Amino acid sequence: MKSKNILSIALSSLIILTMLSTSVSAHTKVIDKSINKHNIEKVKLLRRVCFIKSVEELKNSGILTKEDVDNINDYIIKLQEENKRKASVKNYYRGNKESKIKEKKYTNNNDRKKSLIDDMVKDKVITKYQGEKLKEKIIKNKEKMKNYIEKN
Repeated sequence: MKSKNILSIALSSLIILTMLSTSVSAHTKVIDKSINKHNIEKVKLLRRVCFIKSVEELKNSGILTKEDVDNINDYIIKLQEENKRKASVKNYYRGNKESKIKEKKYTNNNDRKKSLIDDMVKDKVITKYQGEKLKEKIIKNKEKMKNYIEKN
């Protein structure tokens, strides 16, 4: 009799644990699917398209000139090259990764992260007025893209 009670308690706890683990597993799979590499790349691509479309619209409206667009392209290419160099240096110093991450977090917390457009204005790639107009256009185009994605 005692062995049957112990066996039933063991089986019921095993069933409960199995049910809990499958529900947690299912939940993490849903989260993992929403944050997979494909979706991240898709979001990056949509941001690029939105930025390019906004620059083109401002060029067509006369706020940006062809020279401004060329300067923006050169600036972005320069940033991409710098990021590639930083990534290769980061891979070289893998052993000190934790200390560098802590230092980076400290400096990032002290300085507010500025946007690409703010950096372009600061580096005099575009004027402050052009930067504000570009920000407004990007916000409008993001809303249009969100509405389009929600419909489809």
